[in-house]
Amino acid sequence: MGELAIKYHDFEEAKEEIKKFSEQTVTDLDLKRVESAKGVGEFLGDWLLGGGIGLNHKVTGEELNELTAQIQTHLNSINTTQIQLIREFGQVYSALEALDKDYIQAILVSIQATEETSQSIQKTQEQIKKIVENQKKTLEGLKKFKEKIDGYAHLDDIDQMWEDCQKWGEELERLSTIADSAAEIVKKAEEVNAAENKIGTAVESLSRKVKYAYWIAGGAAGLAIIELAFLVVKVMA
Repeated sequence: MGELAIKYHDFEEAKEEIKKFSEQTVTDLDLKRVESAKGVGEFLGDWLLGGGIGLNHKVTGEELNELTAQIQTHLNSINTTQIQLIREFGQVYSALEALDKDYIQAILVSIQATEETSQSIQKTQEQIKKIVENQKKTLEGLKKFKEKIDGYAHLDDIDQMWEDCQKWGEELERLSTIADSAAEIVKKAEEVNAAENKIGTAVESLSRKVKYAYWIAGGAAGLAIIELAFLVVKVMA
């Protein structure tokens, strides 16, 4: 039985994209605030021009445009992040799809192969049991043959002895064939057991990779959502 073949290119590629996105630096939103109190120059100017002596700063169109431009820049940044987030959700989906197509399907195939191997081992064991029973019968026949040989007392029975010797030769040849078949079946059983152990090891390794994949995908999605929430809170502050 050959080694378990697993195609993992698509999954590894999607996982790498998720990793890159999760390692992005969080953008710090910093809006330049408009002054709330008048400066010395503005205070004197209003007083001299008859604008009163109030302490509250009057926002100019230029200041308002500057603040609007800052907000627009951050909104563009948030929009870009949202686009990246949607794209990364697509990568998560691609990773899980590749995981199902490559890893999980390979595990299912290996499990099916293990079941077939187990059935083959059972058949082999039954064959070995039959061979052992046949050998037992052969040995019993040889024992009876020896007892019969030991019971010869006259040379007149030489023809019967020769006939029995011919049967003995045939029995030996059949026993040799059975022994060779038993050796081949035992060797096959050992190879099947070794293949089953390899499959078990591969299934265990794949199960661990499946768990790691789900952890990575979940962690990436969580980080993306946290970053988006952080950006929205910054803008609303």
